[in-house]
Formats: sequence, C-alpha cells, structure tokens
Amino acid sequence: MFGQLLRKEFILIANTPMLFVMNTLYPIIIIGILPFATTMDIKSLNTIIIDQDRSSTSSELQQKFFQTGYFLPVDNAESILTFNQAYDLIEAGKADVVITFPKDFERNIINGNGSDLQLVVNSINATKGAMASAYSQQIVMLYQQQILAKFNPNSSSFGVSFHQKTLFNPNKNYKQFIVPGMITILVTLLAITMPAIGIVQEKEYGTIEQLNVTPVKPYQVLLSKALPYWIIIAGIMPILIVMGGLLYGLWPKGSFLGIEITSLLNAISFTGIGLIIANYSSRLQQLMFMIIFVLINVLLLGGIFTPVTGMPLWAQIIAKGLPIYYYVIDMRALFLRGSGLADIWQDVLILAGVALLLSVIALVTYRKRD
Repeated sequence: MFGQLLRKEFILIANTPMLFVMNTLYPIIIIGILPFATTMDIKSLNTIIIDQDRSSTSSELQQKFFQTGYFLPVDNAESILTFNQAYDLIEAGKADVVITFPKDFERNIINGNGSDLQLVVNSINATKGAMASAYSQQIVMLYQQQILAKFNPNSSSFGVSFHQKTLFNPNKNYKQFIVPGMITILVTLLAITMPAIGIVQEKEYGTIEQLNVTPVKPYQVLLSKALPYWIIIAGIMPILIVMGGLLYGLWPKGSFLGIEITSLLNAISFTGIGLIIANYSSRLQQLMFMIIFVLINVLLLGGIFTPVTGMPLWAQIIAKGLPIYYYVIDMRALFLRGSGLADIWQDVLILAGVALLLSVIALVTYRKRD
C-alpha cells in the first residue's frame, strides 16, 4: 500500500510541471545564488570629501579611502564645499559618509601639532554605519603611521585626530533599523498570501466555475478578494506604529501619510504577485509552496536584513526591480530621517507603476484561465 501511495506522489509531481520545476530548482537557487545576496560585507559607501586644505597630504589620504573599493565618490562631489550642502545629500539618501579635511591639515602635521579629521556617517542602516566607521578608522590609523614616518619620525603620537558624528541613528540601535523592516515583512506577507488563498480556495471548492459563468467581471472577482486586505493593512498600520513607539521607542519622524501610501502601494504590488501565482495554482499546497519560494527570494534580495550595495551587480539589478526594495528604503526614510512625500515622490511613482503593471498581469492571467 505504501509503495502505491509513493508511486502516486511521484506520478503527481511528474504530471505537474510547476511542482517538478520548483522541487528541482528551489534548492539550487537557494544554495547557489542567495548566499551572495546575504553578505554582510559593506561596499559602495557613497562618500563626499570636503577638502578645505587641498594639500598633497589630504589628497593622498582621500585616495587611501577610494582605493579600498568600499568608498565611492558621489557624483559632482567636487562642487560641494560646505557641510550643509553635503547634509542635504545625506538627508536625501544619496550619501553615506562625509569626510572633512580642515584648513592647514598638512601644515599642522608637519609642525608636529597634529590635525583633526571629521567623519560624519549616515546610520539609518546601523550595520552599514558601524562598518563605515570601522573601515574609516582602520584607513586613518594605517595612514597615520605613514605620515609620521614621512614628516615627524621621532614622534610617538598620532598625527591625525579622528572625530566621528553619527546621524539619524546615533546609538546605532539595530532595532531602529529592523523595526521598519519588520513592518515591511508583515505588509508583504499579508498582501501576497491572503487574497491568493481566497482564489485557490474557490478552485478547491469548485465555486470558481460558478463565478466565471455569472455576469461578474474578472476584475470584480479579484478586487473582492484583495480589497478587504488592503483595508486591513491601512487600518493596522497605526497599530504597528504605536507598538514600535511603545516597545522600542521608535516613533516615525516623517510623514504618516507617506507611510500609508507606500504601504498600500507595496501591498497592491504583492497582491498582484500573489494573484498571478494563484491563477496558475490548482491547490492550496501548490500555492503556498510557490509563495514561500517567492517570499524567501524577495525578502533576502530586498535589503531588509542586508544592504543591497553589498550584493553583486546582478543581484542589485534584480533587487531594484522589486517593489519591496523601494518600500523598505522609504519606510526607513520616513521613520528615521524625517522624510515627507516630497522627498520620496520618485519611489512612490515607481511603486505605483509596479502596482499597476502587476495588477494588469493578474487580471490578464485570470482571464486566460477562466
């Protein structure tokens, strides 16, 4: 009897192409690709140099930063002469590090008086901020030994004093970084799963055929499954915000309307993905397996746990095609940086376009299978 049951399951898998492909490709993709996406190595730190000394020593130390491959110059950074200009780029999320060389930097080192070097780090991503600080300290300490040997070999003290300032998350509290990410996960999980389950249950109960022969339009069927959960997401967002504030001391510094709008657009996008999967799934088990596969890839590639800039270029390209990539960036900007809708309007437009595209695909694929 057991042998017959086992044979039946193998026949079922062989006769269901989607199950066969998923069972073979799933472990290959997880093991072969995702470790690259989950690296904790921080690369591509967008860096602004404010060089008020413009000496050979300051230029040489700048090159030490850029030669590591971790620090990359921000476009047109040469035109930035004041910290206020640099701060605007940090606030907009376009810069991660600002390094300031004071006037007479080289002269003070040559005279043995020592000089200050200021580092300002954007620590919305606490891990990224901590690693930027560690990289910078290591570079400066190694260079100090070189300049002492060059200008003042008899001195036993360092020639450069390292001063650091951390913005947006001064205590580098990981909870403040991860709480907006957890809210992102909850919204995504609810949006992709529940409407899709509703469609597949209609198939399992045999009522989908009855719906398809009624005057009800396909978009009305799909919208009836999705709309209740969009309302739930909009209603639960204030509760999640209050919980984050009471439990972790993290109250949003930016626009509450921005949080609601981006959350709904992300929910609509992932509802579209869930409905597309549901349109090609005949059983609940098949649906859930597909959703788990999609979610693991999306969450690991979306930048919730590890920075996208540390991933290989091909993984970054994939990540920037996912709605969750823009959603998690906007959530952290709205919670930690105090951004408003005017600051994230480009991401909102991208999310709206993705949501519309996926909704249309969900509708078209439903029609093809009614």
